[in-house]
Amino acid sequence: DPAHLEKYEDKMDMTTSTAKYDGSSVYLHITQKGTTAWSPRMSKKTGQRIEYTPKINGLAAVGTNGTLDTSVVAMGELMFYREGPNGEKIWVDHATSGGILNSHDLLPEDVKPVVVIYRVDRVGRTKTIDLPFWEQREIAAQLVEKNPEHLMLPELMSPEEAKEAGYEGVVICKPSESVVTGYKTKWWTDADDWRIDSVDFTYSEKGNVSGVVWFTSLESGKQFKLGPGGVGDRALCEHMMANPDDYVGTVCKVRSRHGHEGRAAKVEEWHPDKGFAPPDFT
Repeated sequence: DPAHLEKYEDKMDMTTSTAKYDGSSVYLHITQKGTTAWSPRMSKKTGQRIEYTPKINGLAAVGTNGTLDTSVVAMGELMFYREGPNGEKIWVDHATSGGILNSHDLLPEDVKPVVVIYRVDRVGRTKTIDLPFWEQREIAAQLVEKNPEHLMLPELMSPEEAKEAGYEGVVICKPSESVVTGYKTKWWTDADDWRIDSVDFTYSEKGNVSGVVWFTSLESGKQFKLGPGGVGDRALCEHMMANPDDYVGTVCKVRSRHGHEGRAAKVEEWHPDKGFAPPDFT
């Protein structure tokens, strides 16, 4: 909840609060010859960074229009949107965006890509990543102004406004510091009831609990899986592994991050009135 941010007031300034967009992290290398976009992740197949450029129609031409006199390295969130009846951006949800990026199909005609620029790491040979918040934002604003069709700034708004507008959180820092030192928070949703369908835990070669527990959401009917970290501590996971039949069919409350059900989900508590309650391991 935005209210919990009050305890961090000495570490941040709410004037720097910007919406946290639920996109895919991307690095941009913009030159006078064009722009390439790369994921921070490495491909398991090639061992190289995953390139997003072919999925961002028109982005490759950014920088070739004569507006840049030097190269720029920037980082942001790759988002997809559809235009609403009044020209407003209707954001495509993260799961659908991931499907677009991982698909071999062309980008749907009604879907448009944009990169929300969170920071500019380098301009020419000058390192800019450590500049104070407002200096950084001004450099990013100049970049966006030259390429408004494909680039945008994260919107300044309070945590309360961001939550009401449906954003997944906010990023806040001190004006005298770089945004990379900032505090990033995401909202939790209300807990949903999930039923356990199976317990597939086992010990790894190092003796740790591994595997997953399969659930069905009684809210949406969708199936989800959680690893040990999302289910509970080691004692609980070992008890579940040794007594799976005691847990199958029971119901627990699961809380997810704002955005969609199952996002960074964690078991919050068991429903003793809806099945077996695990022993107290404290």
